[in-house]
Formats: sequence, structure tokens, C-alpha cells
Amino acid sequence: MSAPIIAFVSFFLGVTTSAMVDPESIRKKIRPLAKSTLKNGIAVGREIRRKVTRLAEDLDDLVAEVMTEQAEEGGTEPPPREEKRSGPGSTPPDK
Repeated sequence: MSAPIIAFVSFFLGVTTSAMVDPESIRKKIRPLAKSTLKNGIAVGREIRRKVTRLAEDLDDLVAEVMTEQAEEGGTEPPPREEKRSGPGSTPPDK
């Protein structure tokens, strides 16, 4: 099992089993688990975002290759390729 799933299951098991205990005690026990769950969720989200970005770039490359091949077969010039940048710090393209 992966770390985020273990943290998530542990969090909810802790909540259900400690429901009969003092609320202050529950808060002190749950906080580290909730924090761990959030950290793992953020890490997973970043990794997914990285992989999706990589996939989109590969797809753009593939489309550009096909368009170039079609242009060469048809004798027309392919459209100019724009550099696309995504992620934090990138600026959106002008429309």
C-alpha cells in the first residue's frame, strides 16, 4: 500500500476509535496524522501534475510531427510551432 493511502486509513481509524475520548486528546492525536495526509496529498498532486504536463508535451510533439509529415506530402509549409511553457512562473499566451 502507498504512503498516502496508509496515512488516510490511519487518520480515519484514529478518528473512529478515539471518538469516545476527550476532544482535546483527539485533537492532539489527529493533528499529526492530518498533517501527514495533507503532505502526502500535496506530493501526489505535484507528481500527477508533472506527469500530465510531460504527457501533454509529448502529445504536442506528436501532433507537430504529423502536421509536418502531412505538409511535406501535400507540398505546403507547416504552420510555425509555438513554444509552450506551463507550470509555475509561466505566462499565459497572448490571444
